[in-house]
Amino acid sequence: MHKHLSKFCNSETAIAIFRIVLGVIFFTHGLSKFLDTAGGIVFFNQLGLNQYLFYIMAGIELVGGLALLSGVFTRYAGLTLSLLTFVFALYAKVPPIFAQLTNIPPSITIPEPIFKFIVLILNTEVDIVLTISAMLLFFIGAGKWSMASFCKCKCHPGESKCNVCVGVGCK
Repeated sequence: MHKHLSKFCNSETAIAIFRIVLGVIFFTHGLSKFLDTAGGIVFFNQLGLNQYLFYIMAGIELVGGLALLSGVFTRYAGLTLSLLTFVFALYAKVPPIFAQLTNIPPSITIPEPIFKFIVLILNTEVDIVLTISAMLLFFIGAGKWSMASFCKCKCHPGESKCNVCVGVGCK
């Protein structure tokens, strides 16, 4: 590999790209909810959810996306966004999928549980990827190429005080 490229081809660069792309995705999801509040509220009402939950979810996605983009509070944002995505997928997507699977065509020759599992995965794959991706950032943090790296913590190298030591204090 070229010696100049090797400076940028490392795990820190990969974490930064991953974090920024995921931040853009969540920010866009939150922003789109605020741009089409009427449609979102109708959808939430159809699910039996309060419209205030719509605004809370949109706000979490918007602020969480900004946190991931900047690399500040990345662990908190990752955990919050992964839980939000997981719970919403379980509540909003899984029941309708199983409701549609009551009459499996006779041409399907694989066992019913396997067929249902395949259909479930194919209909929730984006939610699964977003949940796991956000959880990954909870575990690995913002990385070196983030705003948080400018606020170094003495007892957690590479982490900012706002990501690890808030309310706990350094040991």
